[in-house]
Amino acid sequence: MRGVGRGVGRGANTPRHILSDAALALSHDFAEDNVLTGRIGPAMILVRATTAWDFNSSGNLVSFSSGNARYGHTPQTGAESFGVGCFVAATNIMLHNQDWTNAVYDTATNVTPLKDATGLDGNANSASTLTADANAGVIRQSITITSAERTFSVWVKRKTGTGTIEFTDNGGTNYTDITASINSSTFKVFSKTRTQADPDVGFRLGTSGDEIEVDAGQVITSAIRLPPILTGASSVTVNIEDIRTTDVAWFNAAAHTWVVRGHLPVDSGGTHILTQIDNTTDGKRWVTQKAGAEVGRIDFVNSAGDSAAATSGTWSGDASTHILATSSAADDVALIMDGGSQGDDTSFDVTGTAMLVFRFGRSVTNLALGNIYILSVKNYNVQKSDAFLASAVA
Repeated sequence: MRGVGRGVGRGANTPRHILSDAALALSHDFAEDNVLTGRIGPAMILVRATTAWDFNSSGNLVSFSSGNARYGHTPQTGAESFGVGCFVAATNIMLHNQDWTNAVYDTATNVTPLKDATGLDGNANSASTLTADANAGVIRQSITITSAERTFSVWVKRKTGTGTIEFTDNGGTNYTDITASINSSTFKVFSKTRTQADPDVGFRLGTSGDEIEVDAGQVITSAIRLPPILTGASSVTVNIEDIRTTDVAWFNAAAHTWVVRGHLPVDSGGTHILTQIDNTTDGKRWVTQKAGAEVGRIDFVNSAGDSAAATSGTWSGDASTHILATSSAADDVALIMDGGSQGDDTSFDVTGTAMLVFRFGRSVTNLALGNIYILSVKNYNVQKSDAFLASAVA
């Protein structure tokens, strides 16, 4: 049991972003500051040699140039700031994904496309309107490529009518009815994941005269939907967001406490790493994560290959934000997530492994364990009390 004397806690009414604590060794608030420079401790460094896209504080889709971190917000409203994005590399092979008048949409039967809609970027004439000229109008883009697991996603808004709207990723062999889920005020995103060759993606509009607006169609090799990647005549790749620092002098391997907030836009059902500090191998590390069992988790592996872990709470579903607080010293590891029950592991001494790299959204060897936003990270160079952990996630 962690005693109240191990480190200074915070008052129940003290906002997290103005914590004053001599033990606070690292503090980043990406959701509020939108910069990689830490309030306390070193700046993080981003390696991504491509443009990426995300939604800004006004809710509009914008680009982030090579070498600049992306900061996400609630699409179309900007209501919530998600912090810094940590996503895997992806290539969108769906061409002209805002302009459905282009000839790459090689099946167009009883549908008239016009590039006249206001898109996710907030700009007039950046997205397309699809109008059914007869019942069961169809428009699709066929893509020639070898078989793999891919996700087709597209943003849709109803413009006129009340008829059935369906989308397909396999040339109409299967359709998904989205009629009840779309409206005329906001775009909604829909996706389908399938292992197949030659995806053939698009829509069927059930009733003559009905219209929908569509934007940011995407076909990527991934088990889940990722943020939009805009394309023209060629496919476009967004590289992995490799966010890290080798300045880890602030980390106390003997005793420490983490408080980490993350936002998961799409739950893969598997592991999503928030933070990892390691000695350049996954065999020696501390990692905070959403685990595959839909719980928050802290894992430790030491230089001898021993491991310890504690879990807490329930983390499942898309568009979910959670906060984890964990403390460690000697043979004592504890974790609380979102005010849930505390998890503990007292199986062996977790101290003594020197760490060399602190990173977000990935392990050393597995680059596909992120796909998450980091809102904020704090590290204290002492083991905080159980009461502190509970207060930090309240």
